[in-house]
Amino acid sequence: FISNDDFLKKEAERIKKELQLTYPEILTVSETKNKFLKTSLKTTE
Repeated sequence: FISNDDFLKKEAERIKKELQLTYPEILTVSETKNKFLKTSLKTTE
């Protein structure tokens, strides 16, 4: 069993890499993290 925190960190890294490949000129690392965290918070509520 993977703790939720570890899973979210791995998912955030994976999504961040995908977004940076797709939109390198738009997204900074912190913006990507914030968007992912907001999205994950919405889905867990």
